[in-house]
Amino acid sequence: MEFEVESLYDSLTGYFDPSEGRRRRQRTKTFEEEQHERKQLELIAQMEMAEATEKVPDEGW
Repeated sequence: MEFEVESLYDSLTGYFDPSEGRRRRQRTKTFEEEQHERKQLELIAQMEMAEATEKVPDEGW
């Protein structure tokens, strides 16, 4: 019974991870880890924008 309650709780919270065909608890991230991840995503987005603007052909207007 305890396992069922735990599985239900996990499925209703951020701990739920449906990968690998089974449920398991995920480790929660610290504030610093979340900041680092957000910063990495922002840098990637900036790099992609820079690449996209480089690929735009110069119309010579």
